Parts: sequence; structure tokens; C-alpha cells
Amino acid sequence: MIQGYYYSTKRSSIISGRSNKINRSLDSAILGSCDSYLQQTERSTIISGGTSIIGKSTVSSTIVTSCNATIIGSGNCIVSSSYSTVIGKGLTLSSEENVVNVSCLKINSVPVTSTTGASTCMLLHDTDRYVRYRTLGAVASEVIDLFSTARTATASAIAADTYLLSLPISGYIKSGTYYKIYFTATKTGAGVASPTFVVRIGTNGTTADSAALTFNTSLAQTALTDIGRFEIDLTVTNYGVSSIILGTLHISHSITNGGFLPSGRAVAMLTVNSTAVNLTTAGLLLGISVNPGAAANWTIQNATITTLNPGP
Repeated sequence: MIQGYYYSTKRSSIISGRSNKINRSLDSAILGSCDSYLQQTERSTIISGGTSIIGKSTVSSTIVTSCNATIIGSGNCIVSSSYSTVIGKGLTLSSEENVVNVSCLKINSVPVTSTTGASTCMLLHDTDRYVRYRTLGAVASEVIDLFSTARTATASAIAADTYLLSLPISGYIKSGTYYKIYFTATKTGAGVASPTFVVRIGTNGTTADSAALTFNTSLAQTALTDIGRFEIDLTVTNYGVSSIILGTLHISHSITNGGFLPSGRAVAMLTVNSTAVNLTTAGLLLGISVNPGAAANWTIQNATITTLNPGP
């Protein structure tokens, strides 16, 4: 059929229609339509529509091998549409090639590759199953910030519980997320108390935040100057409103006859597990406070918190 006009076709088969206008096809099969205008196709199967305009109200239709076509509508299944313009919402795309300017595309269980866009962009499949183009600069910034996050701080002449630094963690936690708190310190000959290290989680970023893990070393210092290294490893074992965090404190220092640790102790290790912690609260900060004990004089240097395997 060449240069024909079809109006209100219902449950019909149209084969090899060329240069045709098809208006309001319902539950129809249209095969081999070329250079055609199809308007208001509903629940139809359109196969091999080349150089076609497939109507401004196509709904719930299956369109197979549409080349150089304009497809407008919603709720359609489009298979192997090459060099086409697709406008609408609720569309399922399978084997779509050379689509330009797709700002937000949702793909279910389909590997994504892209050869389009600028060389400084990449296509990311986010956890919400949407695919978005992002510049490499933006991606690099987020990777540095989230996947190897670090903050530094110093504190001088501390002798009481002092909050050193914190790291924003809300939205970036899952079971298996790991944090490392690290700092070095020097001490004067003053202070012989046992120091305490507290991992705090809350929204304040101060000692007002709850103590999630408390490391009471019960190891008295001695009245000698010293240089020490302090590391705390934390692992979230089950993320949720009742999360458990496993913690290990490791202390090492430069002299063997006292200082940060009792005489004869070169290193010390202590393990502590948290009680149930709600890690789903918005705006959470993970921080560390240190209490060297009465009359002590510590100077904290190079305090850092890093994270690996952040969620979700």
C-alpha cells in the first residue's frame, strides 16, 4: 500500500505501508511502515518504522527497529531504535544507540556503556539505578572526598578531654565500612595518669556527642618526655538503627623506659566493641576525643580520620 490514508484502524494488520498517514491505530500491527506519520497509536506493535513520526500520543505500544524516527509518547517499549529522537516518560529502552542529551536515564539490570559526550565526562550508574553523565573533575573530587576521606587537626598542651576532629558519615555507611583514626603526639615530663580515648558519634562535633567506644587504657604514663603514635581501627559490622562497631586501639612510642606507656612496654593494644548505635540519623559526625589525664601536657599532631568501603 503506497501513499494511503488510514483512519481509526482497530485490531488491524497493515503491511508494507509507505508514505502513509495512520491516525488512531488501536491494538494494531504495523509492519514495514516507511516515510509514514503515525498518530495516536495505542497498544500497537510497530515494526520497521523508518523515517517516521510515531504519534504525539503513542501509549503502551511496542516499537521494533525504528530508524531515523521521532517517537513521542509514554509507556512504550522501544527495541533497537537507532538515530531516533525519543520524547516522553515511562519508556523502556533496550539496545538504544546514539541517543543524545539523555540527562537522566533509568536502566534496570542492563550494563551501560557510552561512546557519546565529551572526553572529560563519564556515565555513572548510581545506586538509585539512574544513569547520569558526570565530569571527571566532579567524580574525582567525590572519590577523594568519600572513598579516602581525610581530615587533619592539631592540639597543644592538652590535659583534659579534648575533641580533636570529626568526619561526616551520614549517607556513607554500610555494613563493612571501615574507619581509621590516626595521630601522633608528644608529651612533656608532666603527667602520670592513664589516658582515655573516646570515639564519639553525634551531630555536634564536640565532646557533647555520645561516646560510642571508650578505650580506658589503664596504663599509667611515666614522667618522661616521649613521642607516641596512636591508631584506632573501626569496622561497622551491621548497619542500621542498632549498629555495632568493632574497635582496636594501638599505641607505640619511641622510648622503652616509660613516657606514654609504663616502663618496659613498647606497644599496647586494646579492643572495644560498641553497644548498639543508631547510624541512620541525618547529619552524623564520627569524631575522637582524648583525655591525657590530670597534669599531663600533650601536643597532638597530624590527627587524621580516613574511611574505606563507604556506603550505601
